[in-house]
Order: sequence, then C-alpha cells, then structure tokens
Amino acid sequence: MAKIFYVSKKTSEYTEFNFFKTEKEALEHGISEWPDFDMFGDPDDKGDSYDEVEDIWWEGESIDPRGDGLLISWEEDRVYIQIADDEEARKFLRSSEHWKRGSAIFFDSFKKGMYGILGNRTIEGKGYTWTWEKGKVNESYAIKMKHVKLFEQFVNERFNSRRAAKELEALGFKNVDGKDGEISVETAEMENPFGHDAAFTFFWNGKDVWAEAEDGSYVEQTQPIETVEQFADCMQFGEGWA
Repeated sequence: MAKIFYVSKKTSEYTEFNFFKTEKEALEHGISEWPDFDMFGDPDDKGDSYDEVEDIWWEGESIDPRGDGLLISWEEDRVYIQIADDEEARKFLRSSEHWKRGSAIFFDSFKKGMYGILGNRTIEGKGYTWTWEKGKVNESYAIKMKHVKLFEQFVNERFNSRRAAKELEALGFKNVDGKDGEISVETAEMENPFGHDAAFTFFWNGKDVWAEAEDGSYVEQTQPIETVEQFADCMQFGEGWA
C-alpha cells in the first residue's frame, strides 16, 4: 500500500476514517463535510479542527504503510490508526485489551471509497479485509468469496472434465459431454444399474455423482467418486446408489 491520505471525524459516539489516494481528494471531502476543514491543521487546536456547532473534531493526515496494511482499533473510548501487516495486526489484537472488549478494522490494501467507523457498540466499513469484535476475526464478504473462488479453481484444476470425457469415450461410452467442468453421459432405456425402464443421464463433477431420468426419477451416489474408472462402474453397477 503506497502513501494515502485520510480524513477523520470524531464524535462523542464514534470515530470515522475516510481514505483517499490523493491529498486533493481528501481536502475536497473534508471541506464538503465542514467548510472550515484544514487538511493539516493541529488536531488538538479547536480553532483548526473543532466544529462547535456539530460537536465534531476533524483531522486530515497522510500515512505511508510502506507496503503493509492499516489497522484501526478502538480501546477505552479512543480510536487509533497504525501500520501493520495481517499477522502483526492479529498478534497486536490478541495481546491487548482488545482480546475481550475492543474492536478493530484491518485493510490489507487501498481500495477506492474505503472507510472505517469504530466506537462504542459501533463497527462499520467498506473495502476492509476483516473486522475484530469480541475476540473474533470476521472476514469481509469479498474475502470469503475470494476463498470460495480459489477453492473452486483448485477443484476445477484438479478435475479436468474434458480429459475425463475422452477417457470415458475410449472405454466405449457414447453421448459424453465434458464441458464446463462437469461430465454428463446420456444412456438409452434399460442402460442403467437400477432395472428402471427409463433413459437416465449420469452426471459427475469430479466428486459427486447423480443421475436423472426424463420421467423425473433421481438417484445419487452416497460415496465420493474421484476417478474415471469409479464413475464408469457407477453407471454399470448398483452399489452405492440411493
């Protein structure tokens, strides 16, 4: 994360940080919130930073994470901002009063529009990596989805449906489709291990196997199927179907 700029808004209930790529963006935001905003004014000087009408303290500043992330933490009615990578941030929170009664927001990189709000019973943000509350890390939805996609990518790389389709055709199976990471094999009536007078289509995604018939019949394998040979056996023998 390169040098970034932020505007902080401190009320009696919470502190909010809004982050920007340039000083100009931060200054424009500050002035839009409070016409007397001074980007680099003295944060402890009422003349520079205090909005008496709204009872809000404003501060503008820059910070250079030097390639690390940013941790915003709340403890004992104050909010702190510091540079830390993911591991350092978690270690700090586990070894402090945050373990039981603090809260925090961690950003691993700059994202346009990112912000964080912390206070007494308040934790909110956008573009964060995870939050910390009651001694527990809560990953953002974006990070969870990233993990899901990485897992799906791993499964797809492990299971090559097109190659498996060719191997099934070499074994003598017809009407085999191996597109989109999944195998389907259409069979004629009575070409199934169930003794059912219907044409079934067998499906395999590298682990799960199921079969569907035009009359609505549906069965599935109770055991994981991980090889072409195992899938071929499923289509010919009755073991493991339910």
